[in-house]
Amino acid sequence: MPQKTLYLHIGHYKTGTTALQTYFASKPALKRLTGLHYASTCRKHAKHSDLAFCLLRAAGAKHLMHGYNNPVQPEELWQKLFEEIGLSSAHQVLVSSEEFMRLALFPDAPARLGAILAKKPKGLSIKALVFLRPPGAQVRSWRKQLAKMRHRLPKWNDSLLKGAIEPIHYDYKLALGCWGDLLGPENLLIKAYRGSAAEPTLLIKEAMSVLGLSYMDLFAPSFPADPNPSYTDLEAQIADLAQRARLTDRERDRLNVSVSEYQKTCAQESLWPSQTPEELEARIKAGVDWVAAHAESTCCAKHLATDLPNPVLPSIDALEDTLKFTTRYLLARWQAAEAHAHAQQTRLTALEARLEHLEAHFAQRAASEPS
Repeated sequence: MPQKTLYLHIGHYKTGTTALQTYFASKPALKRLTGLHYASTCRKHAKHSDLAFCLLRAAGAKHLMHGYNNPVQPEELWQKLFEEIGLSSAHQVLVSSEEFMRLALFPDAPARLGAILAKKPKGLSIKALVFLRPPGAQVRSWRKQLAKMRHRLPKWNDSLLKGAIEPIHYDYKLALGCWGDLLGPENLLIKAYRGSAAEPTLLIKEAMSVLGLSYMDLFAPSFPADPNPSYTDLEAQIADLAQRARLTDRERDRLNVSVSEYQKTCAQESLWPSQTPEELEARIKAGVDWVAAHAESTCCAKHLATDLPNPVLPSIDALEDTLKFTTRYLLARWQAAEAHAHAQQTRLTALEARLEHLEAHFAQRAASEPS
């Protein structure tokens, strides 16, 4: 095989993976114009998750497998990928799935992949590409995704301290260490995730730059909006509550409508520009650092730093709003049920009265007839 490079885009979750996958799957002209081929082996819904799932299944993974039950061994699926690469005229091939991030949780999975890569075709080099959020942002984003997938939303402290979510979402040494061991540190390309709804091409430009390609307007994304939009904190709380209360899809939609209408009635104009938790944290730190640089004693700054607002914790206001919305919704349901029950009772009383009248009528009629 002539010199070729296989790029494994391994995630992380919630770093624009769906947008990138949709983009590369919808641009077949990239191969002709840039020499980059987006592999078709095991590609479903624009991603190559089966290449990860087969390794996870073989390693004993049961959770978050999304119904994967293909008994084909990993070696067979990866060999098909190697064959496709050999037949392709492209000098670069891209495979993408955020499910690769979970391999670190099951030691047999990276070991199995290592044995497979040891038999890769000659002339083929392999690199892994990963985008990362700050750990706090990653945990918040993944918790919202769990709610979106209709899993129960773990408490914040349980997420971090009691193993309620997989540690790959905050322990990046665990998540990426096996990839450094498999491919070599020089072949593990780590980039900061800076996705922006205001500039959807930013992530694509970054990815193409890593691949050594230049972005052209010809390759502008064709999807009209984010194919996998994230939940807000409030939406995640509502989804979790709907799951726990076993609401139907219709009831869940009604709850969301009720929340949206209530938010409009409670909306207040902000006095100051809004900011993200990361911006708030940086702003607070900058203020303390300024005091440290200007104060005569460092004790002042040290004291200020002993109690800083924590932007990572979930918003108490959001939780209180969720409780308000939920109480109003459940009260409305209870009132509707009461009204329905009252109407049914009134109807039943009327039917009983009519039945008694008919019984009396037929009894009187039977008594008046000659025997």
